[in-house]
Amino acid sequence: MSNFYNGNLLLSELTKFSNFLVPDEGTWNILYADANNNPVLYLRVFDEMQKYEVDDKSQDDFYSVMCASLVIKNSNQFFFKYQEHNSFKLFDSSSLFEEFLQAGLVVSRDYRGKPFNSKASSVYHTWQSKHRFIGGITDIDVTRLGVEGKPVEVIEVKRSRISLEKWAPYFNDKGGYEILSKFCKNENLDFTVAYYHFSPNESIEDYENLLILKKTGPFEFQKLGTFRFDEFVAGKYTVTT
Repeated sequence: MSNFYNGNLLLSELTKFSNFLVPDEGTWNILYADANNNPVLYLRVFDEMQKYEVDDKSQDDFYSVMCASLVIKNSNQFFFKYQEHNSFKLFDSSSLFEEFLQAGLVVSRDYRGKPFNSKASSVYHTWQSKHRFIGGITDIDVTRLGVEGKPVEVIEVKRSRISLEKWAPYFNDKGGYEILSKFCKNENLDFTVAYYHFSPNESIEDYENLLILKKTGPFEFQKLGTFRFDEFVAGKYTVTT
């Protein structure tokens, strides 16, 4: 397999702009939903305490969901706190399950179904895949900030070997799109899907050309067209009627 792929080039490029929030390496912004894909918890996960301590991004509470932070101590211990609390509490795997159970997030442990992500990115994600959650789970890839430094848009980044002309959102991702769409509606944010061509075997990662889509229905999307990277950064795409 080619060693070309070392990360997401679009996300890497967006970290150079102060009006985009991209989770740093070893951090994740996760949304948990109820059985109807209504978002209920926004969780920031860090693979070490130092990253939490120096993190000055995404500090604004979202008003439509519970907000919390989790820091991984080791494979069986996690620091966890809700945003309104001043200090972390240390949980092991069992007590964290009980905490999530009380919050109405999980149904059972020792779950043997298909994990939400086949490639766990941290020991917390491994823990997560072993528990059955009531609703869907998705990550926030990118947040665009407005002139006052407040979130104005959530961007879901997609890429694959399919050409820009032929690609369309996968139905298997319907739950994630629905969670993000509802979250953005509740928070009065725009929701955008940005797709680009990616073929590691051919050393192609063409983030300079981006297909932009807007969700218009339960699983309906309007293609706004293909935009250059600089046009995307400037937000030069609008919904046409």
